[in-house]
Amino acid sequence: MEFLLKQLIAACRELREPAGYYHGITGGRQDMPDNIILLHRCREMKISFAHNADKLYHSRYVLTLNLKAEGLVCVNEKSFPLPEGYAALTYPYQSHCYVVDQNVFDWLIVTFEQNCPLAPGLMYRSTRLSASCCAVAERLLALYRELLAAPSAAGAELLQSLLQTLLFELLYSTDFINAENRPHSDNNRIHLFEQLNGYIFQHLSDPELSLEELAAKHYISPALLHLIFRQMAGCTPGKYIRDIRIKQAQKLLDQRETQIAEIAERTGFSSPAVFSRCFRREVGLSPSEYQSRQSV
Repeated sequence: MEFLLKQLIAACRELREPAGYYHGITGGRQDMPDNIILLHRCREMKISFAHNADKLYHSRYVLTLNLKAEGLVCVNEKSFPLPEGYAALTYPYQSHCYVVDQNVFDWLIVTFEQNCPLAPGLMYRSTRLSASCCAVAERLLALYRELLAAPSAAGAELLQSLLQTLLFELLYSTDFINAENRPHSDNNRIHLFEQLNGYIFQHLSDPELSLEELAAKHYISPALLHLIFRQMAGCTPGKYIRDIRIKQAQKLLDQRETQIAEIAERTGFSSPAVFSRCFRREVGLSPSEYQSRQSV
């Protein structure tokens, strides 16, 4: 398996960064994954935590294949390990974050859209990559690069089929770790980040939640707290908390069942005015404007 992962890493290094992250290769099959983009994330091309909270609250699926280094996936209030040689799928409109030492990792990331929603079987779990999964992923990489150089309708449909095959391989595998029943990470920093993430979600509605409290509750210094978030999540802890609050607010606004003042309270803002100001700064719209746009 180590040899297969190294082959995939070598193939990933041939990928070029796309001009945009929402317009990929499209095929003619409406019942298969579409608008496909492949990305390589490594020491030279790190995972960047979104500067705009809206960027991680989107309609795309994100399939992550961990080719090197132990990682952690945080989806909403849940978290689960992403060991080397495993894959995880994040579904649309899920607040998510990937945690890994970005100085020693290689991940292949496939983002796509799906007209027919995928079965929830891959939600909140990481699945071991089999030899056949690696073979399909390698063919997917090769064909993707070919289509970037010379687009073709037949090739785009084959790309859809290959990704569909990879997803089915993962879905029907029995070798996986889920968020409800998983071992703790042996990596101390990943395990600590997992605890920090859980504490943040437990106290998200508390406007008095502070970085000093977060550090003290976990017996670390504020300086170490900042270092862990910078190294593992690519952002400051304050930015991480703020973006989670905004994304939770977006979900509640989309549901259209809660008054804006109550949403502000439930997501930890000290007042509706503070919530509106922060939401506009991050999303570019006021909460009421965002809700109106979503209903159009």
